[in-house]
Amino acid sequence: MIDKMLDMAAVGPGDRVLDLGTGDGRILIAAARRGASGTAIDIDPVLIGEAKAAAIRVGVADLTRFMAQDLFVTPVRGHSVVTMFLLPQVNLRLRSRLLRDLAPGSRIVSHAFDMADWAPDSTGRVGGSHPYLWRVPAAVAGEWVLDDGARVTLHQHFQDIGGALRRAGSTETLTRTGLRGSLIRFTALGRNCEGVVNGDSITGAN
Repeated sequence: MIDKMLDMAAVGPGDRVLDLGTGDGRILIAAARRGASGTAIDIDPVLIGEAKAAAIRVGVADLTRFMAQDLFVTPVRGHSVVTMFLLPQVNLRLRSRLLRDLAPGSRIVSHAFDMADWAPDSTGRVGGSHPYLWRVPAAVAGEWVLDDGARVTLHQHFQDIGGALRRAGSTETLTRTGLRGSLIRFTALGRNCEGVVNGDSITGAN
């Protein structure tokens, strides 16, 4: 299961992993063996002690940090991957903070439990269990003005988007829409638009 979760999130060198509900630290240790660094959180100090000892044994102590802490006060900003082995109601309590504080494109992987109406981007299978992967979507709801003056109105439900494009008195519903992290695409009025969302601008949407 751990390897599957890390494969789904494509964890590797350069990633900063935050493991919430780490238990004995196996997920973060496995991520560190792939070249990632990160922090693991658990409320149980005994388990944290065991995790630190395990990291030393396998030679990844310099890449890992284990903390006995309430995960609801743990900062998530700055991490590229968040792994979770938590109950569904805990996932939901964390959801708004993950969406707010993680950069678009950050990956979230949960062992066995989903996040209600935030549909996963992909679902794995290991025996009878299902790990879930989400990519944090950029915030795109609202009105955008393209370089040629066309106006695009977008509505958004997590990574699902829709809307309409208005240009020279013509309006058409967007089709072939997609939002993958900060990468956005849509088609309207005979044009295919693809771009990268960066705050209040979209570059390359032509």
